[in-house]
Parts: sequence; C-alpha cells; structure tokens
Amino acid sequence: MYIQRQRAILLEVCKLQLNIGPTYLQTLFQRVAHSYDMRINGKLLQPKCYTSTYAIKSFRYGGAKVWNEVCDILKDCKTIAEFKAALAKWERVKCRCSNCISSVLREL
Repeated sequence: MYIQRQRAILLEVCKLQLNIGPTYLQTLFQRVAHSYDMRINGKLLQPKCYTSTYAIKSFRYGGAKVWNEVCDILKDCKTIAEFKAALAKWERVKCRCSNCISSVLREL
C-alpha cells in the first residue's frame, strides 16, 4: 500500500514536470536552481515545514521529497508512457541506512 501511494504521487509529480497535469497544481513544485553544474538532476525545492500536521503531510512536501529520492532514470523520462514503464520496474528500498537510502531499478 505504501509503495502504491508513492507510485501514484510520483506519477502526478511527473505529469506536472511534463506540463500535462492540472493547471492549478503547476505552481506547487519548483526546480532547484544552481549557479554551478551539479550531478543532481531535476531536484525539486522542498518547502520548510514547521508543523507535522499540515506541512509534512501535504502533497507539496511529500511529492517533492519522493521525487528527490528517486533515481535519475525516472526523472529523465520524456513521456508518460516511458515514465510508467520505468515506474513499474522501480523498487523502493525500505531500509533507511546511509548505504540503502537510494532507489533501485530492477533489470532496467
């Protein structure tokens, strides 16, 4: 259930990144801009949260957090069909240690 929810959130964030999502949600996510070249691709600005009731559980915060944690293969998709195919192979690592924090793609 948890991974299904994350996949649904990722699909909606991808639609917004490709400018095919609902217009009222287009302004929720902003890309992080750097003045120098970094290896971080497509990172979204995660808003500061001061309360756990309204901020951390919001779509704006959760969507940016999940999007920033996935690998670049998912972020580099140019179409929804390509994203859905990569998302079907995506497997979220449940361990939160420093060695396992990244996402894994099976047999891509």
